[in-house]
Amino acid sequence: MTRDENPQVACEVAMVEERLSDSERNHHATVSTSEGSDDEIHAVDDARVVALAGKLMKRMPVENGGLIDQKLWSEEKVKMYHEAEELRSTSFGLQLLYVISTSYHRSSEGGVNGKHGHIHAQKVGIIRSLIQDVRTLEAKLDTVEDEDEKRALEEDIAGKILLACWRGVRSEIEKVLSRVANHVVTDATVGRDGRKQRLKLLRDVGDVFKHATNDGHGESRGCHLRR
Repeated sequence: MTRDENPQVACEVAMVEERLSDSERNHHATVSTSEGSDDEIHAVDDARVVALAGKLMKRMPVENGGLIDQKLWSEEKVKMYHEAEELRSTSFGLQLLYVISTSYHRSSEGGVNGKHGHIHAQKVGIIRSLIQDVRTLEAKLDTVEDEDEKRALEEDIAGKILLACWRGVRSEIEKVLSRVANHVVTDATVGRDGRKQRLKLLRDVGDVFKHATNDGHGESRGCHLRR
């Protein structure tokens, strides 16, 4: 059976390739200075980042002079923890928590402006490699007659397609969160001390999502965040 004769596999591969192309276009628009449609994509992307950053900054109780209202922040962290728990119960929730926590930890440790473009390019290369693996397995599937071996190959193909989809989604989340973090810690409406405190709070946010990946039980869940 050729790829064209297997519409399900062909459709799934096409979806992965389309998502990959969209990711590359969005990433190009982020750094592009050209006019036209790239500027429009960039503007939409910027609006999304600004909106997300604004919501996060509203939850960070940094007072004038760079002081943190620890009581309010403790309460906010507990709220975030329960929100993270809700996310954990969804499909791919645990994986998403790891991605979010890692992204904010990396940003708080000076990786906000780091080598995101290089990392993005590496991840795109990995996804393209997975797509090529799918095509290789498809070609092999065309030559196999044993039904058990066919089923095994079909399972391998499905697994690689799912992995490619997930890596594409993860790359997009990491890109957006990196830009959100950058906006939070470079916001000119607060002073230098305030921006430094926000950097610390980003680390706390990462800690909240990291804690939510653990299996906790009983009334103590979230209590460590009150400290």
